[in-house]
Amino acid sequence: MAATTTVITGATSGIGEATAIALAKKGHALYLLVRDVAKGEVLKKQLVSETGNKEIHIIYCDLTDLANVVKAADELTAKLFNINVLINNAGGMFNNFTLTKDGFELTFASNHRGIFY
Repeated sequence: MAATTTVITGATSGIGEATAIALAKKGHALYLLVRDVAKGEVLKKQLVSETGNKEIHIIYCDLTDLANVVKAADELTAKLFNINVLINNAGGMFNNFTLTKDGFELTFASNHRGIFY
């Protein structure tokens, strides 16, 4: 039986990290969409070391940049036949009003717009 293919956003800390650890232990092929690739690589090494699961993949994805979301989606499409589980975990709250380069408020862009795009 093939491994379950799972994509997780926001996997480098908190609930996302705990979820990635648990699913790696269960043998899921994980595709971690991360804004900080260095943190993603550290997590990948940890997961492989602790679980023996070598099906851990890091894909750069900044959910506040719609062009980057498209690029990450294209990369997933090129690598995968299907996705069994999608966990939209990434999110944040930004106290200062800031617009993204696409013209959306940063919290809205990060928590909603990027995920649905």
